[in-house]
Amino acid sequence: LTSITAYRKDQDRTGGDADATAADILYTSPKYNYERFTQYSEELQYHGSAGQLDWQVGAFFGHEVLDNGLFNQFGSQLGPYVAALSTLPAAGFQAGEGAIETFHQEENSQAIYTQDTFHVTDKLSIIGGLRYNWEHKSLNSAFTDNDTTGLCAGVIQAVAGSPTPLPYAAYVYFPKSALSTPCLIDPAFKGLNTHQTLSEGALTGTIKAQYKFDEGKMAYASYSRGNLVGGFNLAEGTLPYIGTGSTAGSPNSSL
Repeated sequence: LTSITAYRKDQDRTGGDADATAADILYTSPKYNYERFTQYSEELQYHGSAGQLDWQVGAFFGHEVLDNGLFNQFGSQLGPYVAALSTLPAAGFQAGEGAIETFHQEENSQAIYTQDTFHVTDKLSIIGGLRYNWEHKSLNSAFTDNDTTGLCAGVIQAVAGSPTPLPYAAYVYFPKSALSTPCLIDPAFKGLNTHQTLSEGALTGTIKAQYKFDEGKMAYASYSRGNLVGGFNLAEGTLPYIGTGSTAGSPNSSL
């Protein structure tokens, strides 16, 4: 019986010039931009032999936690820069303001497996294996901002020709890609909290024929089938998810 235990922890904070120019346009601060990752796994293996057969069975468990924070902030020269190139007011881009995103993701993995080798002769072996995986992931996302100008909401209202501010439910018709700079801070995401889950199970396996000519030469043919578990996008999407009946007064929704 063999036990394999692993533990990993990693964390970092990053910051710098987000626009890659000499001007103070966009920046990130290590105070608000971080990533923390913790992983634990345990695997048990039991193996033996019976005549021409070498066999092994095992079980695996893994747990991961990821915390991520993102805050891209306006620099002191963004407002004047935008005003010089457009009709947008410089006051709409106050230094230090921006969109704030935090994410908490957890993953649990379990698996059972077997891998067996049948020695047909001293030189020829047939190797086969099966594994069943269970995966469960969850993600909690929280979006907000420290915007004080409401520039994006004002531009969208003007574009729509509406005499009153539009409810957040209408923002899906105005993606960031269409409005670009005015909506660097999208008010539809302010106070938006989402929860997503993903569960998958999959059977994978392999079969191999192996022939040893001598100690230094070997030929083999194999077939295997794997499984790649899906994941989540840890970023503010172009279009926010809006639940039925959500308005500017009720921004909290769940995926």
